[in-house]
Amino acid sequence: MLGFSQGSVIAQTLAVEHPEQEVDALMLACTTCRSNPGTKDILEERIRQARTTGPEAAARLTAKGIFSACFAASQPAAIECFVKWRAAMDQDAVITATRAAYNFDVSSSLRAVSVPSVFIVW
Repeated sequence: MLGFSQGSVIAQTLAVEHPEQEVDALMLACTTCRSNPGTKDILEERIRQARTTGPEAAARLTAKGIFSACFAASQPAAIECFVKWRAAMDQDAVITATRAAYNFDVSSSLRAVSVPSVFIVW
């Protein structure tokens, strides 16, 4: 099973809560095994700004949180592509998905996962 970002949160949850699903291996990228309590306040501020400034401004704010300043400066076309993609999303769905991860924590359960696992970090 492959998971990227929030998809890796879902993959970890499935591996921990449903081991009977016979997952052969996990590959997880850009992830964590638990949410940071301070992140909730940051994300709620992004949600508030998204509701007041609109999807494009919210996407730009999200891009600043995802991409390094060096990457953004060297790859402006990629940032614009991300902004267009993110702004076109159903904003209520984005907010719901964001809030779903606030209390995520599988850190104490990961030892039970016995399949080969790869974590990609950059």
